[in-house]
Amino acid sequence: MGSMRRPLAILGLAVLVAGILLLGLWRRDKPVDPAQLHPPLDVGAWSAYAERLQARPLPPERAVAPLLSAFAALNRAEVASADPAADTRYAMAANRWAHAAADYVARRGAADFLDVGRRHGIRLAERLAALLDWCDAQGISPGAALALEAPPAPVADYIEVGGGFARFAAEGGLLRDGRLVDERLPFVQALFIEHWVAPLRSRAPLDAHVWPEERAWLLRWRVEYQPGGRLEDRLAAADELATLPDYPAHINAGVLLYDAGRYTEAARRFARSSHPQAVAYRRAAERAASR
Repeated sequence: MGSMRRPLAILGLAVLVAGILLLGLWRRDKPVDPAQLHPPLDVGAWSAYAERLQARPLPPERAVAPLLSAFAALNRAEVASADPAADTRYAMAANRWAHAAADYVARRGAADFLDVGRRHGIRLAERLAALLDWCDAQGISPGAALALEAPPAPVADYIEVGGGFARFAAEGGLLRDGRLVDERLPFVQALFIEHWVAPLRSRAPLDAHVWPEERAWLLRWRVEYQPGGRLEDRLAAADELATLPDYPAHINAGVLLYDAGRYTEAARRFARSSHPQAVAYRRAAERAASR
């Protein structure tokens, strides 16, 4: 028996070594961490954005109150529903919100409507951070906090402005270790603005009033973090970002194609990029395509 164990042990060791070597080759062929291709968001641009918003005049509270009341009701209905898409109460709240938004735009204009949304987006980030701090102190998840029958102030205050956004934030790349990542606040704002204008897109030209930096932040989130996003939509976002001088759009698009197994197309994208790592990425894609 002892004489048999030794060859088996040697064979097992050989298989393990071969596996390690194959894993090393696979890793060598695969591009490096794509997060290295995501340039940091401009802190100065975010500060300038906040200052620009603060300089804008505030609408009368009585004009905004019906709009914000309808939005808060929509958020409460979303959190209370197990399946908003099939929930009649949620549908009614969404219809109320759409009508309130349309009425506000008709009375105050699209630019003013967007400004209300921008201020609400900043409020969302503040209340989401407070919610996450409270959850950490209580030792419960945001999902569990939102399910409480009588939520305390940090939870209830968040729900009014954020609805189910807290459940999405982690998978959307906005949290790290259960806390909101300050450097990604522009993504939170851009996603909120997208949500804010959604019910009126077919009724009013609101996109003309979205600020360029908000559009760029939304596109960057789609390329870099969007969970479960359609590949073609993410590639379209990269194409739009290619018009910006400092964003490595083609190499990021190539990584999306590489991860989808479309190696030949990925190699073409890498070839269009001037990023320092583009050549290594292209070679990796060409090796993968030739297998």
